[in-house]
Amino acid sequence: VSVVEEPLSEAFSPWTTHGALVASTPVLRRADRLRRSLLPSLLAARRTNETLANPEIELFELARVYLPRAQALPHEELMLAVTSGGDYAAVKGLIESLARALNPSLEIEARATKHALLSPRSAGLWLDGEVLGFLGEVSPAGLKQFELRGGSTVAEIKVSVLNRVAKLVPQYQRLPAFPSTSRDVNLELDEGVSWASLAATVREAGGQQLDDLQYV
Repeated sequence: VSVVEEPLSEAFSPWTTHGALVASTPVLRRADRLRRSLLPSLLAARRTNETLANPEIELFELARVYLPRAQALPHEELMLAVTSGGDYAAVKGLIESLARALNPSLEIEARATKHALLSPRSAGLWLDGEVLGFLGEVSPAGLKQFELRGGSTVAEIKVSVLNRVAKLVPQYQRLPAFPSTSRDVNLELDEGVSWASLAATVREAGGQQLDDLQYV
């Protein structure tokens, strides 16, 4: 059921500034807003798990959200959302692993973003110049709003973006004539230099001779 109560609907809506569509007859008690994000529902489920004293709470949901459009039917977007007890780096690594399983050449770029539900350790996720989703640790205000005792990191991504760049059929590649070598490189950079821009520079310089690049 893709409807929630008004407080949950207003808690997080990064995909649109339009108000949620309201059903004339609630499907559930007081739940009459079509969801614009899956994350509020997941955080509510996390609170339920906390009240049951579950030691590990790792939840995800794959479902559609309904994004209102002026003078038109809502846009239905299939989303994948996660709430985890891990930190920002752990959930970011999870999303990057998913993307590379679909296409080993994919590189996700993290850009600064700001949402009241999320702490400063958050980012907008971009893939091939398109918004993939949002990621961040829940802010103290967000934890209080959802009555959560423990910290949580959340993420929500568009499945359609991953579908467009996925390469599910393995492609033949010639084996290299010489064995591969690996190098660890330490760099001192200005604080404003992002990993995405550095990685792009290294990949451009390495060309076809560079097989893999990892940030450690």
